[in-house]
Amino acid sequence: MTKIRDVIKILDSWIPADIGWDRDNTGFQLGDTGQEVRKILLCLDLTPKVLAEAITSGANLIISHHPLLFNPLKSINPSDPTGHLVFTAIQNNITIYSAHTNLDFIFGGVSTVLAERIGLTSVSILDEQYGHTRKLEVFVPADSADVVFHALSDAGAGEIGNYTHCSFRSRGEGSFLGNESSHPVTGTAGQFEKVEEIKLEMVFPKWKEKQVLSALKKSHPYEEIAFNLITLANSSSQYGAGAWGTLESPIRLKDFITSISNLLGSQGIRYSGDPEQTVSKVAVCGGAGADLISKAAKLPVDCLVTADIRYHQFFYSTPNFSIVDAGHFETEVVVLDAVKAKINLEFPGIPVEKTKIITNPIQYHNK
Repeated sequence: MTKIRDVIKILDSWIPADIGWDRDNTGFQLGDTGQEVRKILLCLDLTPKVLAEAITSGANLIISHHPLLFNPLKSINPSDPTGHLVFTAIQNNITIYSAHTNLDFIFGGVSTVLAERIGLTSVSILDEQYGHTRKLEVFVPADSADVVFHALSDAGAGEIGNYTHCSFRSRGEGSFLGNESSHPVTGTAGQFEKVEEIKLEMVFPKWKEKQVLSALKKSHPYEEIAFNLITLANSSSQYGAGAWGTLESPIRLKDFITSISNLLGSQGIRYSGDPEQTVSKVAVCGGAGADLISKAAKLPVDCLVTADIRYHQFFYSTPNFSIVDAGHFETEVVVLDAVKAKINLEFPGIPVEKTKIITNPIQYHNK
């Protein structure tokens, strides 16, 4: 029997809240996580129509991209739009979970899915994040090094890109003098001892610190464990804003825009640049990505595809760098396929559906 909390645990492990903005409200929003999952409904925005769809279809877990509860609520009033959604969800025993900027900033999330959807290959993060990595340095008796190493690896330490079980070992000599209350594994209390030790070094994401240290304490033979935790300034290829890659074949900007419109279902695309410009390398950012214009312009890319570009920001285009606004909804909704695939992989027996409601509030008038 799969509980809602089991699904949330997998999602929190895949897209930890710590990846996102500090001011964001991502993750569990409301509901009873102890109930059994009947059906999951995925959406970009939780609207009254989407909630009604969930009720009608029998879904008791809604996973949205944009959080229902973003600003603090002082009261829950059914006459208030947000209050009405909260009130109705609770009445119908529906749990709400949101994956927002953490889903934006992970490789395999919004922007990398968008990049692949519009035909980019060799995709990588556009603006990598820094400071998410910790390094553990621990001193282990030589004959216990492998046991501790495997315990730490199982807890998520030693993962670097496409590699796991990464570590560095250096051999040396440790010393100690235990008092009368000590119980040394090697040697005798009250006597100065020297022991051959291994300095084991492994890195891990900061949100795995609790489980890594728990694994360390359970596997290490010493009564008192000597270790260092260091925050690294390294960037990460797995976390950050936007993405960039290469089209299989160069294409004129105007033809590329037509292709984007067809692939994303964009009804109206705004852009600045030369329609005849050749586009080969492209940067993308699902949703509001204007902050990445200067970053993209410094890279060898021909175009930035994003959304919510303001009038004056379009002036940053050049003869060799175009800016394309393909719509907030259109550039983000593609990620629901990735969320669905992840849940199907982990919980193949649970029905998962994308909402049939188009929640894009923007409409276009064509004269």
